[in-house]
Amino acid sequence: MKLDVETVANHLDLLFGYRATSENDLRRIEHLVEYTKDFIKAYCHRNDIPEVIVHNVLDKIVGDFIYLKKSQGDLTDGEGNILISFDKSISSVQVGDVTVDLGDDSEAGGLSPEAQFDNLVDHLRNKNRFLCILNTVRKVKWNTRKY
Repeated sequence: MKLDVETVANHLDLLFGYRATSENDLRRIEHLVEYTKDFIKAYCHRNDIPEVIVHNVLDKIVGDFIYLKKSQGDLTDGEGNILISFDKSISSVQVGDVTVDLGDDSEAGGLSPEAQFDNLVDHLRNKNRFLCILNTVRKVKWNTRKY
């Protein structure tokens, strides 16, 4: 699998249902792809990105992209449509003396929808998990300098 802008955009659509089509989004993704590739090559002392870690790298780039959009307050697509809405959902309905409870946030550990979203993004971006994965393909670089 290739690690390029189109692959990341497809992975973003798969995970979040967000189709990156605006020029600005595609430039951000391109920057994150190149930055992540350079980081992997430098950290692992390699000239390639091993196929075995590509899915984890895609998760990291998508997490970084969504984090960047949220931190800039830009959770919309290129046409102004809202990407993610954190509006409170209805928890109960009362008609006359009858009340129907539709559940609360306790099923999700008491977390708000925004906190659940943040946890997902944090999981995708988790640097320790990412470094552990990179360590599985890291090469040892010998110091060949003579003292």
